[in-house]
Amino acid sequence: MATTTRIFRKNGISVLASVEADMSSPAACSLMVKHSDAHLQASIVLKFSLLLRGFDSEQTVQLVLDANNLEPRHVKLEPSSTTVPQNLVLPILRNKGRPDSLYLFSIMLKEPCIVRYPQSEHSTIAPQSDVQEDFAHLVHLAKSTQIYILFDYQWLPSAKSDRLWSIVNHPDRLTGFRVEEKSDAAYKQGDWTVFAPPGASDVPPPAYGDISRKRPRQSPTTSPRGPSPKRALCTPSPLPLFCPDTLSPTEKASSIEPLTPGFIQPSPTEKASTKAYIPPSRILSPAQDPISAAFTDTVSNAVDSLVPTAVAACLPTLLPSLLPSLVKSYVQTLLPDILETALAPPPSFPSSHHPSRSPSPTTSTHVHTGRTPPAPPRPINHLHLDGAGAGVDGEGGGGV
Repeated sequence: MATTTRIFRKNGISVLASVEADMSSPAACSLMVKHSDAHLQASIVLKFSLLLRGFDSEQTVQLVLDANNLEPRHVKLEPSSTTVPQNLVLPILRNKGRPDSLYLFSIMLKEPCIVRYPQSEHSTIAPQSDVQEDFAHLVHLAKSTQIYILFDYQWLPSAKSDRLWSIVNHPDRLTGFRVEEKSDAAYKQGDWTVFAPPGASDVPPPAYGDISRKRPRQSPTTSPRGPSPKRALCTPSPLPLFCPDTLSPTEKASSIEPLTPGFIQPSPTEKASTKAYIPPSRILSPAQDPISAAFTDTVSNAVDSLVPTAVAACLPTLLPSLLPSLVKSYVQTLLPDILETALAPPPSFPSSHHPSRSPSPTTSTHVHTGRTPPAPPRPINHLHLDGAGAGVDGEGGGGV
């Protein structure tokens, strides 16, 4: 029948545990290591004895480091070179005169360890006294994923040393013990969140339905309640010194609308039918609004006085740079049209006599243009030419 082997003594051995490798702030506790070859299970347990709230005597709180929660290749066991005060070392030594047998057990966890704590009426664990250094060390160890344990190697029986080294060298081959084997009815199991913050009270807050802590509601009065002092300060003036469009949506909704004599307040249905209802008494023309008129006059006077001065100051600087380019642009654009118009030939007019067509007696072909029509060309037989031309005239006469 397979049994669980306790590598050290049944109740464990005295050790120092810390979250720092130099053991600068160690906590005194007991170390117990359980191992099972048949089920390949192993757990490292640190036990703390403390005075807890709700108990009259010291109670045991355990930090359980299961083998499957150990990081492989980050678990080490080696001789310690750390200097620890003598008053802290003596309680953990087996032979008081041989501190050279101290070993440092360095353990890295995948996640914070399991916390086993005694059953009580309180939902969290807290010390009896607000100032208890050992309880603070316990909380730091429970939150940490790196734990250092300083112990005397002489407490390890030689027949069981192989079991301890199997946990150090091959934690990935082992698992933790099942819950039923490492817990009983007197203990509960959780994590570091079960520790109450320093100074925290375990008294639960009042229930939401507790009416004894609610503020009493004021009883309604028969007379209508007037506006509050803050709302009264926001009441608009009856004088037409503002325009409704200048009000924000919040001011429009919160301001009190003054009633004009003879004006009937519209019903909610009529108000809902329009997007933005404005009473006629609030609509002001520019002539009736002195603020709008004064603003318009101010702007006009400023424009009349500033524009001439600004133009006079800018022209001496702008003209030398802009005028040449403007002139060049206009010349390039207009000069071709001007030259084409000036150099174009005068228009030609049609002749008033055509040799093969005579004007009809009812239609006149002469168009009056305001100019003297040119003379018709002379017949060629009336031309008198020198030399060869004379012969032409003679030949023509002889033929007749």
